[in-house]
Amino acid sequence: MHAQHWNDQLRHAEHLEDMLDRLSDAQEPRVAFMIGSALSLATGDGLPGVPGVDECVAIARRVVKERRSKALGRFDDAVRDKSGSKRYAAALDFVQRIGQDEVNGVVREATLRARYPSAQPRQTDALTESDRDGWALSLGTRALGELLATFPHHYPGPVLTTNFDPLLSVAVKRAGGQPHRIVFVQDRDPPPAAELLPDETQIIHLHGYWRDSDTMHTIAQLGAQRPKLERWCEEVLRDRLLLVVGYGGWDDTFTRMIGSLADPQRIGLQVVWAFYSQIPEAIIGAHAPLLEQFEQWQTTGRLRFATGIDAHVLFARLLDRMQPPAGAVAPSVTAGVVAPPGNAGAARLRLVRRPATKDSDQPAVEEAGIAASVTTTDPDGWSLLSAQQREWLASVTARLVWLLQGDATPGPSRPPPDFPPPAILRLRLHKVDQVLQDLGTVRPHEWPEIEWVLQLDEARKGAGRIVERLQRPRGTPPPSVHDPTGKDWRALADALERALAKILGLIRDRYPQAEPRP
Repeated sequence: MHAQHWNDQLRHAEHLEDMLDRLSDAQEPRVAFMIGSALSLATGDGLPGVPGVDECVAIARRVVKERRSKALGRFDDAVRDKSGSKRYAAALDFVQRIGQDEVNGVVREATLRARYPSAQPRQTDALTESDRDGWALSLGTRALGELLATFPHHYPGPVLTTNFDPLLSVAVKRAGGQPHRIVFVQDRDPPPAAELLPDETQIIHLHGYWRDSDTMHTIAQLGAQRPKLERWCEEVLRDRLLLVVGYGGWDDTFTRMIGSLADPQRIGLQVVWAFYSQIPEAIIGAHAPLLEQFEQWQTTGRLRFATGIDAHVLFARLLDRMQPPAGAVAPSVTAGVVAPPGNAGAARLRLVRRPATKDSDQPAVEEAGIAASVTTTDPDGWSLLSAQQREWLASVTARLVWLLQGDATPGPSRPPPDFPPPAILRLRLHKVDQVLQDLGTVRPHEWPEIEWVLQLDEARKGAGRIVERLQRPRGTPPPSVHDPTGKDWRALADALERALAKILGLIRDRYPQAEPRP
């Protein structure tokens, strides 16, 4: 491999804004996608989502312990000193020695971890999958699902994926679209075109599916020749701009098919391959075999690379860019209070996304025979937040109100403490520090509005700098800094109060529902 060539290519790769320009350009070819596990992974410790490599290996280890306890030491040896996809493949390869059903069981358990803990179990996996509200969707998955459902002419797909989970199909359905799932394990003829409807989004699972299907993991399985699938992939990608994102580049059917296209112009294919890292040396070190596959593409001009691309940020920003300008008729979210059958007294809120009309905004109802009684819009995006995000916002808001006013629910019966603000902040400085540390755990790509989170983080950093000065700074501070009656202390305390008020204002303005109620 010509390392210097690829180093130069990656140093001149596209970045986020370039990608947004390309993917939103109506003159570009219609867009298809290849996505990997990055879109399905849990977005934080303790949050629902498909687990990463270490947790999947832990599930596999438990299966080995339960079924072949004497082989546990050999399992540990097999995965030791391996990382990433190699560690994962070694673990599942070992489980397959017990049986394919056990491998499928590992995949099923991992997939079900993307369910909210409060989601009710269903009788079958198919019914569980149909419970759309019970699945935790990442920001990127939600945004991609809406792009596919709302702008099918520009983003007709197909979506190829090595993922086993149903999360993208769920996202497309939530956004009002209709996914058509196609699962490949063994090489076979694809479904005939007559079975595919024009308004459906094809989601092609290249390595199997989490239920009612075998799954592919081992080197032998992934390396098997599947000429029928490769020919079909070439056909469905004809005249497409293929975006590859959130995908590590397995040595599998997809990578071989793309790499073997000596003449991509023949099918009118262009490829943009997005890497999360923005360091050329790191990309070359991690993906040298993948880059070797593309040696013959060098002179075609049909392969571009993008670096520093977070799939969640990309799809969220792209969706924001594709939304119609103010005043145009745009897709809207309507909310209906729906009473479940057999329990007329218990109402629940279900959001249904559908195109709005100029003449009416009547609620769409998903369940036959049940009338909706409330129609609202959701301008603040509160419904796009997960339950954990809502709880976190409410907690932070209540603590900020308490710090600034003395009580989360001030009123005539609960007046703020009767002492000056500098003394309040001095007594509660450790509480301020706790709130700022909590704010520092926010990951922008997990939220619907990246810019808002970045503003929130900038305000947090400003408050943090003031707290550092109020606490014992480096060196010997002037005595007046730690004197509540001193001028310096009062000035810093007032500055901190303004900084906390700014943070609270950002939250109140964007998500007024987070405000604590009396």
